[in-house]
Amino acid sequence: MVEKEESAKKPTLYDLRVKHGGNLRELAQQSGVDGTRVHAMLLNAGVTLPDAHAVLAAFNSINQTSYRLNELDVRFIGNKSQKPLSPATDTRPTFQQVCEKAGVSWMDVSRGAAVPDEVGYQMYKGAAVFVEDCDDMLAVLSALTGQNWTRAEVGGILLRTDIWNNPRLPDNERMQ
Repeated sequence: MVEKEESAKKPTLYDLRVKHGGNLRELAQQSGVDGTRVHAMLLNAGVTLPDAHAVLAAFNSINQTSYRLNELDVRFIGNKSQKPLSPATDTRPTFQQVCEKAGVSWMDVSRGAAVPDEVGYQMYKGAAVFVEDCDDMLAVLSALTGQNWTRAEVGGILLRTDIWNNPRLPDNERMQ
């Protein structure tokens, strides 16, 4: 296995902020994006495409730079109707490709993670899933393959944003 050199790694927004400086409050105000979502982008925890565009445009304006989204390591969140962003430029293998290459059934992964089969199949086909289900399935996949698989190593993962419908929430916190 050939390891990537550090210079080949795309920078995150946090890396750019360390390099160029900047104020989180100013970035939120100029982008028009809520500060918690700007913070999520800084932590690479996942943002929507419109928020990412707005934040990066504000960052470029504030710091007199010209970065583009495809030059950054940005995690996106979305729903089932979205397609993975920039699949042509994402060189990471998808969940389906990892399973097929390792000879592991998506059903074994979802059952090992105690996730309903339909959720396992959705992730296998690139549809959006809840973050907890995703992380649990990747942990089982890691155990079955002997290689560590996280959202950073697997491409094409879409996370559901309707967290109030997550069956893992207690009934009193779920939308009725």
